[in-house]
Amino acid sequence: MSKTKKSLIGAATLLTTIFFISFFFLSKYESSCTEKDIFYALSIILGILMMLYIFIMVGFYCYFVIDSAHIPKERKAVWIIIILLFHVVAMPILWFVHIWNEPKE
Repeated sequence: MSKTKKSLIGAATLLTTIFFISFFFLSKYESSCTEKDIFYALSIILGILMMLYIFIMVGFYCYFVIDSAHIPKERKAVWIIIILLFHVVAMPILWFVHIWNEPKE
């Protein structure tokens, strides 16, 4: 895989972490908004889009783990469970360990 692809996947992965952290700040500010406030509607739409994006990235990483020849078979199930439970922390670690530092062929 080229460095450009690895970097783009890393940026997309970092974006999931930023989305997840920003969701908490949005929910804190959202509690002071009324339902008629425009920010309330935008925060709900943005929250749905963030969850959809994170869901897509989790699917990508699960597919990557299953399809990867570099990850041993006995660790694939463990990686998938970790991604499903701790996706915000697990995806950057998986990216660094198995995508960025991919063994040379």
